[in-house]
Amino acid sequence: MNRYDQLARLLLLSLLASCTLRAAGPTSASDSGTSPSKDAGANDSGINAPDAAIALEGDFFVSPQGSDSNNGSQSSPFATITHASTMVQPGQVVEILEGIYSEHVRIETSGTAGLPITYVGRSGAIIDGGGFDLSDGGDYDGLFVVSGKSYIVLDGITLRNTNHHAFAINPGNESDTISDITIRNCRTENTDGSGVLVYGHFPFVKYQIRNILIEDNEIVLPQQGVFNGNRRYHEDITIGGGVEDFVISGNHVDVENQDRELWDGGPLGIDVKDGVRNGKIFNNHVENVPSQGIYVDAYLDGASNIEVFQNLVHGISGYGIVVGAEAGGRLDDVKVYNNVVYDSRWGGVRVADYIIDGFTPTEKTNVHIFNNTLYGVDISSTTLASGKVYNNLVDTAESLDIAGSYEVRNNCEAAPQFVDPANNDFHLQSTSPCIDVGTSEGAPSVDFDGNARPQGGGYDTGAFEYSP
Repeated sequence: MNRYDQLARLLLLSLLASCTLRAAGPTSASDSGTSPSKDAGANDSGINAPDAAIALEGDFFVSPQGSDSNNGSQSSPFATITHASTMVQPGQVVEILEGIYSEHVRIETSGTAGLPITYVGRSGAIIDGGGFDLSDGGDYDGLFVVSGKSYIVLDGITLRNTNHHAFAINPGNESDTISDITIRNCRTENTDGSGVLVYGHFPFVKYQIRNILIEDNEIVLPQQGVFNGNRRYHEDITIGGGVEDFVISGNHVDVENQDRELWDGGPLGIDVKDGVRNGKIFNNHVENVPSQGIYVDAYLDGASNIEVFQNLVHGISGYGIVVGAEAGGRLDDVKVYNNVVYDSRWGGVRVADYIIDGFTPTEKTNVHIFNNTLYGVDISSTTLASGKVYNNLVDTAESLDIAGSYEVRNNCEAAPQFVDPANNDFHLQSTSPCIDVGTSEGAPSVDFDGNARPQGGGYDTGAFEYSP
């Protein structure tokens, strides 16, 4: 186990003594000189996730050459994942063997606390939705559906070519509550809708979905369909409709949009919205998105206690990171820190005043933006907002444009003297004026790379702490 994994295991304690959370950095398809750290920082995720390092052996097996009349052993596998889900019991593992599956998967059995049901995709196992139509399946359908089920782990599964969402997680009936769903090490590609959609019935039922972990996934070419003349509704990774206690970590989102002038209203990269609370979004790499990169939106029914940190965001047609309340919902206690944003056409970090016709804007309170590095982009805020803006590094090409009731201090807007900005290396040279000029009050304990702060006589501004 390497140093980063040891730190992550110590810092990310699970609520279950038998479970741990592995917080690893994303796989990057970019040639960027900067990548998110594998150290999540001093933040307890509170998500119950089985140990991702355990080598799993299947209790049941699925193969395209199998039959659902078989016994599900490795030598006599089932043909469909859905059938395997009717046979598996809490604590057991279903291994999806190599091959192409043309299947609309629906998970039929829940695990239990401490005994999740795990579905593992072996290398070369691909679920392909190109052979059937899901467009009439409802807003929250998808190629691989977990509806009304809890304690499920989806690991290493590849989904592609669907005219709906890829992974769709929902509570099913309005009377149901689900919890402890993990999607990790998976890949989605060429989907009309979201790569991952987790959505409840909020505001009709409060917080039906709890303990969600979305980590180390590749989301490529999502939101390729058209809906009402625009890109498909929802976003590349979406959590909303009443979700609490969630982590989105280590994911790579790439829409492969190469035209920064293109703005089509979507898809957004990562969006948490409409009745979400107690969430962390960190160590993600979001690139080439023809809209906003990361969005925290109270929408109609609120967002609170959300942290957005140690993310790399670039190649964005809108803003890199946005905080807002489009339908007048209350937004409170949002922290945006240790992020790196560049090549974002509208700006770096924005506290927005977007409002849908017919709704009244509400104040966004306790929005704290600190220790971010922004190259060629700014930090801006609407007047209906309050909080603190400090220890940020905004290079001289842009500036701070802060309205509202903010405490603004200890930001560095001088020429930062990055190591190699042409190759996206935004560490500081030893002569940078941004070293040791930050405040210690409220500063994060580690930087973007997971290095301890401070390293010198004081705290540095920006996402990187200079280390000789």
